[in-house]
Amino acid sequence: MRNHNEYLVEWFNRLVESYYARLCDFSFFVVHSKELAEEVVDDVFMKVWDRVDEVYHIENIAAYLFRAVKNTSLNYLESKYRHPVDFFDNLSEVSVSVEVKTPEEEMISEELGAAVSSAIQALPEKCKLIFVLAKENGLKYREIADILGLSEKTVENQISIALKKISEQLQKGNFISKIRNKGSSGFLSSILFMFF
Repeated sequence: MRNHNEYLVEWFNRLVESYYARLCDFSFFVVHSKELAEEVVDDVFMKVWDRVDEVYHIENIAAYLFRAVKNTSLNYLESKYRHPVDFFDNLSEVSVSVEVKTPEEEMISEELGAAVSSAIQALPEKCKLIFVLAKENGLKYREIADILGLSEKTVENQISIALKKISEQLQKGNFISKIRNKGSSGFLSSILFMFF
């Protein structure tokens, strides 16, 4: 039978395994440096480990971790660089991970990924941050609201705005009709489902 300390070590290791990469991506939006983002997340996890008995009992651990990384990232910027934060200069391209069957579908997948990424880049900053947390990090609206200090309704409205603006951008570029004209509507549906 395992003792309490062994259980906490296992819990902590699962926590790091589950959240490390996502938290590094999130921190990168703020600090614009892979190395600094990793340093931020390492620092947060060291603090979690120092207080593992307390942190273990936190009900919404995802919101706690993202909030801690946000605050630590901002503190690192303030103390090390002392310059204004521009959260999304380096937004990574949205990856489209669909099993592609033909070269034409692969090309469509790349075009759609680029079009969606461009549409996300064009979003207002707060809207973009909320969309990325929801769609790329898989956080629930309540978790995003807790992390950013917003109401859940505000998060919901910002997601709606983001989806509408992305859809408008895709329509404006005739992207959807181009794909439909190529006869790949089933493929289009499966890709769009991933984003919306």
